[in-house]
Amino acid sequence: MEKITERIITIVLVSIMTIFILLLLFGLNHERIKRNAPFSQEELLDNCKNLDVIKTGGCLNKNVKTFFIYNESNVPNTFQDYKTHGGICSDWAKLYFTLSISLGYESEVIETKSHAFAFISDGLHGCVLDMKKIECGKNITKVVEDYVNNYVDDPTYRSAKELRENDSFRKLLIEATTQLNEDNKNGR
Repeated sequence: MEKITERIITIVLVSIMTIFILLLLFGLNHERIKRNAPFSQEELLDNCKNLDVIKTGGCLNKNVKTFFIYNESNVPNTFQDYKTHGGICSDWAKLYFTLSISLGYESEVIETKSHAFAFISDGLHGCVLDMKKIECGKNITKVVEDYVNNYVDDPTYRSAKELRENDSFRKLLIEATTQLNEDNKNGR
């Protein structure tokens, strides 16, 4: 009887250890579960639908922060790739862009030689979404310009002011703002 009890205890302990090792190997992240990370892209979109643009920006940022991983060695192809392996600034900007468009907002990805971020707008208000940061305001051009002035440190330009005055950057901002204003006037 004593040998049977020892054998049962051994089997139970080995089973528990095996389950624990498998969970570690397959990346069960207790932090991610604890922080209420959305299970899928659809769940994230459901979390953020039917909100004004400022609240949508905040909701997207809050949800993305639950699974954010900065990883230079990964090129995410799916939402699950972002959650499991992360990406670099341009990857996160593209995710914010995709999510924003899916929620019916205008969005652009701004790329410099050393950084990338997205912005979302309803034509009147907007937010810059940059990995784990968010900056919102009433005038999207001003929001983006202020963001560049305050946060973008691009060594390919002498200053953020020069980046803001760079022709291609200014052209992108002017085109995006013009399109957003036209869409807003046309009720899109």
